[in-house]
Formats: sequence, structure tokens, C-alpha cells
Amino acid sequence: MLDGYEFWQNVDRVNPYRSARAMAKEAGIDYKHMTQQRADSTVPKGADLLKISRAMHVSIESLLTGEDDVSPLDFLSEEARFVEQSDSMKTLVRYCMKDSRLLSAFELILKAARDELKERIG
Repeated sequence: MLDGYEFWQNVDRVNPYRSARAMAKEAGIDYKHMTQQRADSTVPKGADLLKISRAMHVSIESLLTGEDDVSPLDFLSEEARFVEQSDSMKTLVRYCMKDSRLLSAFELILKAARDELKERIG
């Protein structure tokens, strides 16, 4: 039987979100309860387990066994994948996240660049 420590290691391995807090929010589970489960090295009960697996786009089996080779990047948008694969872009996004106006401007720039690229190709 898988222990809770291994389960949470598997969760961390496939977590496509910036943090455990963001993952808990996306999954719709209580962050404090989740951190207590992590601290106690316990596997969540069925309902929370299902919510976590759905939020991370992986099977429950993958979370329990660690055997699935699904990349969390497969489920991100093109823009998010681009940012995730570049340390300088991650730094820029973190900076922009401090001010919602900067973040909105950054998102517009990414969208405009994508649209321009599609025009050139298409």
C-alpha cells in the first residue's frame, strides 16, 4: 500500500500550478486541511482524491502509483507552456503578478504576438 508521503511526492511531481495553494483552490479543496494531510503523510479520502486528480488532469491511479508519465505541460495553453519552459519568462510573470495592470498588459502582449504569428502562418 502506498503511504501518504509517496502520494504527496507524486502530487508535487505532476502539479501544473504555481503552488500547493493554487492547486488546492483549483481542486476546490480546503488548503489548511490539505496541508495537514501532507504533514501527517496521509492520502486524502475518495472525494478529495478525485478532485485533486481532476484538477491536475491525471488519473487517481497515477497519483497513487506514480507510474503514469503524463506531463502537466500537456494541459497548459501555448502561452503558459512558453512561460513555464523559460526561467526569464517566469521571472517576468512573477514581477507582473505584483500589479494587476502589468499582468493584464502582459496577457495582451502574449495574445497579440500569438495572433500575429497565426496571421503570418495562416
